[in-house]
Amino acid sequence: MTPNPLSFGQRCIVAWETNDSVGAEVRVSTGGNEEKLVARGGRSGEVEISWIADSTVYEFRLYPVSRPDLAIDSVKTRREIESAPAALRDIADEVRRGNIDTAAVSRFIASVMPFCLRSRERR
Repeated sequence: MTPNPLSFGQRCIVAWETNDSVGAEVRVSTGGNEEKLVARGGRSGEVEISWIADSTVYEFRLYPVSRPDLAIDSVKTRREIESAPAALRDIADEVRRGNIDTAAVSRFIASVMPFCLRSRERR
């Protein structure tokens, strides 16, 4: 899995390779034994995971299709939310330098403001 842990804004790619002639399954768990299927494919492959959130630890497990009860590999990851303030500072610097269109920044702010207001109301 690359990268691990995930910094703010980074994409998560889960890749696998197995010698099982039938292929592999990738499942995920966020604690306990409950798993959800993420991907099923051939002997090798990769899938982009877009839903890694906050600091939840996700464990991705690889199973051969011919032995779906036997995990042959696993990796844990989480999103490193501590990197978000640095990324936002970098964006602000790029706006000041004129490298990012202020209209795009305005659309971004307009899209997140409802969430900020709801969060403030809950406090």
